[in-house]
Amino acid sequence: MSDEKYYEAYWKSEIVGGLYNDPIKHKNIELDRVLAFCAQYIGESVLDAGGGKGELAHLIKQNTKASNVVSVDIAKKAAVLGKKKYKDVTFKTGKIEQLSSIFSNNSFDTVISMEVLEHLLDIDQCLIEINRVLKPGGYLCVSTTDFNLPKKIIIASLFWDKYFYPNNPHIRFFTKKTLADICNKHGLKQVAYKWNKSYYHLMPLGQLAVFEKYKNSPR
Repeated sequence: MSDEKYYEAYWKSEIVGGLYNDPIKHKNIELDRVLAFCAQYIGESVLDAGGGKGELAHLIKQNTKASNVVSVDIAKKAAVLGKKKYKDVTFKTGKIEQLSSIFSNNSFDTVISMEVLEHLLDIDQCLIEINRVLKPGGYLCVSTTDFNLPKKIIIASLFWDKYFYPNNPHIRFFTKKTLADICNKHGLKQVAYKWNKSYYHLMPLGQLAVFEKYKNSPR
């Protein structure tokens, strides 16, 4: 099964995994928390990479200075659902790793990607494309997984099958260090970071991070 077919099935709730059986339904409080963290880095032109049905893209359009907000997702089903609900967002279908077929260089002030990177096979090509479509000095805002040492130990000891079930959509796992490292390798410097909620203030539920495109980036 190709990744396109997988995510069409995913958005139709046809994937049965150990952690997620249906597409994630982000609560308003979760969307608000991500936007509050990223708000100062939102420019006039914004790409929501892996935007699903466009909930976050719509929130950005309604609550920031962004005048042009585009959501791109691999699944046509997600775009169809989004177009019906959010008329203020432009929806595109495509892979983040292949944005060159949709957007030209230096197209966006901000790229935001909420709970997406952990789903991607080719992280390097994804970041190459995000760097390319960002304007020099533009920002990438990310929410993704975060595994500190206590969390690694607990999951490995008690919840391995749940988190690493063979057909779960999560195929990449980040720590604060590895996320910053791979982004830096692709011309994106970390400028902000915090845990995205926590378990009793001991373990991160996830992480929020912002990266700035180097102004002298060749892309």
